[in-house]
Amino acid sequence: MFEVYVRVQFDEPCLGNERGADDEPTRMRRNSTGTVIFQQSWWCSMISRAVDGYNKHQKDVTNILWTPEIDGTTSMHKRYYTITESGVRVRKFKLHEAFTRGDIIGVKALVPDGVPLDDLRDIMQLAGTYCGISPYGWSKGYGKFKVLEVSKVYNRRRDDEGDCENRDKGEPTVDHPRNE
Repeated sequence: MFEVYVRVQFDEPCLGNERGADDEPTRMRRNSTGTVIFQQSWWCSMISRAVDGYNKHQKDVTNILWTPEIDGTTSMHKRYYTITESGVRVRKFKLHEAFTRGDIIGVKALVPDGVPLDDLRDIMQLAGTYCGISPYGWSKGYGKFKVLEVSKVYNRRRDDEGDCENRDKGEPTVDHPRNE
């Protein structure tokens, strides 16, 4: 397996689904440090639908492990809806914490070796075009996106070990000494 970083840009708003009191905005789910999280099952469901259209790697993509933490900054979005009150149609809105059109988010994943980066990019592009990802209303067209980047994550351990020697050279950091 290898680690990737995926950046996507939303074409349609991606809305939070954590309801509070009626007068409060519907929020994004967050972890204990306050970072927005998307459940792994949401990514798995989205990519499983898309891979059927791609007609390759159907088994391998079920083994992709998605980190729940999302890189990105939310804002508020008004979701309009219509109700009937006393026989009169009334337009109202509900505030949602959201990633809006044009917002960019990033997510990391562990990908099986059998799925090349270019194929993963194509599968994610299909997923973004036809499925999207949104805690609220993906099936209503929310959360559609285009893929900006799918890249391997290198030198994962260098920051943890404090090794800065090769950082600017783009060279891999040695995890352990070689016996030569």
